[in-house]
Amino acid sequence: MSTKTQSIQPQTRMTAIQRRKAVEVARDVLLQLRLERLTTTGGYLRVQQNSQDFNPPEEVYNGSFKTAFQQDKSIVCGVCAIGAAYIGYINRFNRVKTCDVLSASDDDMILTMKNVFSEDQLRLMEGFFENGFVQTPSWYYDLDSGSAYKVSNLISDFCNRYPERTQRLRAIMLNVIRNDGEFRIPLRMRTH
Repeated sequence: MSTKTQSIQPQTRMTAIQRRKAVEVARDVLLQLRLERLTTTGGYLRVQQNSQDFNPPEEVYNGSFKTAFQQDKSIVCGVCAIGAAYIGYINRFNRVKTCDVLSASDDDMILTMKNVFSEDQLRLMEGFFENGFVQTPSWYYDLDSGSAYKVSNLISDFCNRYPERTQRLRAIMLNVIRNDGEFRIPLRMRTH
């Protein structure tokens, strides 16, 4: 009698175009982190200007956030993994209005990015960013208890390896790039 080990990697079906776009989003996130236009927070997304909540004039409020963000270098976004992907997505592919960005929930962000990342992929990235699932991806419920325990330990190991949130976000986006647009659960931690 043999026992089969259950895979803890969620099954992801991405087209070549989705993979290319996901890599572009991840690269933009890394660029914005380097430029200090993104900072890591415990919230999904907080847009600030000169260290205060962003309160744009009406023409900017009803205009393209991509344009406002590119033109006004004093705008900085406090993000989590989903929020970072959302800003990267807007910078690369979408003309979301500023008013929609300022009021976006995690569900709104996920819906906006559905043609690149699945909800499960985004929730998985968020789980590794937050050191546990805020909202559990659907595939996780199909795991046996041993596999679920292993995923929890891998998340914990990842967060111990990258204790600072910005390091974690960088590692998540590099994972997406290395895996051709897909965040894969790191089974082994890289050494420096």
